[in-house]
Amino acid sequence: LRRGRGGAAAAVWTGLTLGPPIGVGLQDLGGYGLVWAFAAAAPLLGAVIATRLPETEPAVREGSGGPFISREALGPGGTFALSVVGFAAASAFLVLSLEEKGIGHGALAFSVLAGTVVATRLVAGGLPDRIGAARCALGAALVETAGLLLLGLAESLAVALIGAVAMGAAFSLLFPSLSLIAVDRVTPERRGAAMGTFTASFDLGMLAGSPAVGAAAALAGYPAAFYLAAAAATACAACSFAMARSPGGRPSPAAA
Repeated sequence: LRRGRGGAAAAVWTGLTLGPPIGVGLQDLGGYGLVWAFAAAAPLLGAVIATRLPETEPAVREGSGGPFISREALGPGGTFALSVVGFAAASAFLVLSLEEKGIGHGALAFSVLAGTVVATRLVAGGLPDRIGAARCALGAALVETAGLLLLGLAESLAVALIGAVAMGAAFSLLFPSLSLIAVDRVTPERRGAAMGTFTASFDLGMLAGSPAVGAAAALAGYPAAFYLAAAAATACAACSFAMARSPGGRPSPAAA
């Protein structure tokens, strides 16, 4: 479960890493029409590849029924949703903010952010197991706060890239850390429901965070979107600290 969770997330962020430079290159070659043509063709290629994948028959366990929503995963999921506000701000306003400041290279900065997510997942993906999931989430949330503040304050490309690296590394560790807490709180037959509830928190964070950072940017400029996201990341750190002080936030016996 842990290996599959990390591999799937790494695949998502690999796409996000390669997407911006490919899009910019296609726009330079043929305009937005070519960009949207590629965006339409890419999932079709994915569908063709999916048809070649072997089918697997999941094991059916007795007593695996129950509600689709796992109450045990609501706390970790809500905590993760707070961190997603930072991703909403970066994906919507990183390019625009750097362009407005005359720095440019927004696609590069976002690619660095996404690439850092992938690299961190590959290099430090086991950190939640070693130091404790809630402790890892606490540290990552604080780093995300610092990264978002740098993105808001950046007046040079170097500062923006440092902020992007910090944001990417932190966001990479928050997902496995908090999802590990969610699945460790339930019995094995309820892990699917726990992961389903937890992963829905990403959509919740985008649903609530996108209009919030958009309103902040409209009222006070693009940097305000990053400052609001930094406040949400600070709240994520506070929730992670609370879980670190509870038995559910400590490393499991198997991990130890």
